[in-house]
Formats: sequence, C-alpha cells, structure tokens
Amino acid sequence: GVHPSKISERDMFWLKLVLSSSTPSSHGFDTELWTLSIMKSLLFQRRSIDVSISTISRVLHRNNFSPRVPTRQAQEQDQEEVQQLSQGELEKRRSRSRHWRGGRFRG
Repeated sequence: GVHPSKISERDMFWLKLVLSSSTPSSHGFDTELWTLSIMKSLLFQRRSIDVSISTISRVLHRNNFSPRVPTRQAQEQDQEEVQQLSQGELEKRRSRSRHWRGGRFRG
C-alpha cells in the first residue's frame, strides 16, 4: 500500500485516541511508556504510514502532547544497570529518557 510521509487529521485523531486510552504493551510492545520509536512502528503497522520520528514529535507538539520524564519508580527498575554505567553514558541515557505519556496535555 501507499506509505504517506505526513500524518493526516484522521490519523492524528487515531493516534491521540491510542495514546490516551492504551499503553504500548497493549499493542504487543514490551513497555508501558510511549516512545517516538514505538509510535513510528505502530503508525506503520496499523496505518501504513511511514513518517520520521521528528515528524511525529512535531505533530504531537502541535496537538499539545508533551514529553514526560518517567516516574521515579520506572527509573529505579533498572538501578543495577544504572550502577554499572559510566557517568557519561548515564547522562546520555538520561537526556534520551523522555517518554510520551498518553492523555497528558499542556495548556
């Protein structure tokens, strides 16, 4: 099928519904936190849309979704792994640790 490079209003409505009413694990992913990468995969699998991660981020921002840092409990689940990381690697991972939380709106 056709793989559009943009997210239509109808597809954005679908994505907002999915983000606000489910978790990635309910779609077969091994996590409870939404990431841009998971959204990209899901858009491709379910809607045959192949867009970049930056496009997804931009569209989410335009629709008042904002990234959230995972809760302390989620961050502590991998405490043993964190202790094994060098400080530099830990900082890199922290800077990438923003996850999109469905149903959280700004404004």
